[in-house]
Amino acid sequence: MVLAYGDWFTLISSFLYSLQCICPFLLFGLLILFYLLFQLKRSSEINKKELKFEHSKMVVPLVASSIKRRKGYTPVFFLLNNINPKMVFYDTYLEYLEGRFLSFSLSKRGYTEIEKVEAHTLSEPKIQLYFREYDLIYVAIVPNQQILKGVLIFLQKKGCMLSSEAKKIIKKSS
Repeated sequence: MVLAYGDWFTLISSFLYSLQCICPFLLFGLLILFYLLFQLKRSSEINKKELKFEHSKMVVPLVASSIKRRKGYTPVFFLLNNINPKMVFYDTYLEYLEGRFLSFSLSKRGYTEIEKVEAHTLSEPKIQLYFREYDLIYVAIVPNQQILKGVLIFLQKKGCMLSSEAKKIIKKSS
């Protein structure tokens, strides 16, 4: 059977139309696959992280950090940083990246400015820092329980008030 010109044109155009319908789903599937592979690689790297002590500072590697509202219901965090987030604890102040208007800036706050420190280990170990006279909460997700315990002990030694949950985490892992 020999196809005429019109039949070839119809066959090719229907094939291209079917590709047009399928391609977005294929691209979406490939994006999800690459994202999952990236997260798998990243999770294996995160588990190897440890606290670093350099001269007079303690560098805390984080999985992610974010800022959220202090009062009222906040369904989503304002800004999330998961591109090389970290907190650095010096003798007299704390240094961290803070998100403001779709950009990140380095913030320095003294330990006396910290009103309360909360810690949670439900899904992932996380620290929440409440600052005096500041309406946002800094949330830091740490890689593992050992780092969480180390940071809580350090903050307790600096005179920061820990929540009951944070005190339980220190006692439980002792």
